[in-house]
Parts: sequence; C-alpha cells; structure tokens
Amino acid sequence: MPDLTISIDADNADQFMIKMLSNVGDVAIYGIRLAFKRIAEGGGPHNWSDIGDDMKILGAANTLLEYYGAKPLDLASYKSETPL
Repeated sequence: MPDLTISIDADNADQFMIKMLSNVGDVAIYGIRLAFKRIAEGGGPHNWSDIGDDMKILGAANTLLEYYGAKPLDLASYKSETPL
C-alpha cells in the first residue's frame, strides 16, 4: 500500500480541520437519519445501536468543531450534503 502524505501549511490547518470535522459530522447525521428511517420501516434493534454509535461520533466532532472555533452541527436543523 502506498504511503499517503498530506502537507498543510499552518495558515490553513484550522480550516482543514473544520472542513474534515464537518464532513465527519455530516456522515454521522446521515447515519442517524438513515437508521431512524429504517426503524420507521420496521428495522431491527441493530438500528438503535447504529444511532448510538453515530451520536457518539457527532458529539466528538462537535466538541472538536467548537475547539477550532466553528459552530457545532445541529442534528435537528442541519441540512445534510448527502440525501437519504
């Protein structure tokens, strides 16, 4: 497997982290909404576990977004870039 190196200058490091964490949060919100949709369609108990896992990921991403001075993602009002 080839090595991957990402080089980011200090001026853009915070913006890179904010974008990366926003993408992580977006995927977590998508996963939560998808699990709720599957539950509504008669899904099983594993969907509740998926929601719990994604909530932990979203919480961690939001904590780090706040650390970098960005606004945390709100599950209720966030418009995901990935449609269901």
